[in-house]
Amino acid sequence: MNLPLPTGAESWKLFLDLNEQILDQPDAASQSRLVAHYLREKLQCQAELWFARPYYPLPGQPVLEKLISHAAPEPILQAIQKREPVQSDTDRPASAHHLALPLITQDWVLGVLYLTPPADQPLLPEEVEFFRSLASHLALSLQVSRQAVLKNWRYEQLSLVRTVSAQIANLTDLDEICRRVTALIRETF
Repeated sequence: MNLPLPTGAESWKLFLDLNEQILDQPDAASQSRLVAHYLREKLQCQAELWFARPYYPLPGQPVLEKLISHAAPEPILQAIQKREPVQSDTDRPASAHHLALPLITQDWVLGVLYLTPPADQPLLPEEVEFFRSLASHLALSLQVSRQAVLKNWRYEQLSLVRTVSAQIANLTDLDEICRRVTALIRETF
């Protein structure tokens, strides 16, 4: 197959552009839609991001459609297990050609980038290598985004605890403390 892949400096520009756009997204579901759209527009590949537990879903974010489970396509499960790209058999019909790339950072598998090329032939080795590099950059961007979301969520939780603590700090009656704490927990959390 001959996908319109960028080379040299152009591939770095593509990686950086995609990474920047991923970091601008408000949640993992938006990141998934962006990656699918971006790869379809730039490289004519159908792409799906499948997210892995326990790293997803993130607190306070929408439910994800593509969480890896036993119902995920077999190449995705194999990519997670092997921690290596998995390409569908080359002697299968054209509709079965897929490439599943694990998104690994800090020795964590955050998910899998699942690609379906447009042509009736499997990907060439240099195309697989390009997508392997893309998956590495994508994993790094997702991890940076994850860490920012988790940091903000923890900050919000600590802020709530501080607010509740400030409201009960001056109480001395045990029954009043229990009533106030119960009411604050119901209102706050």
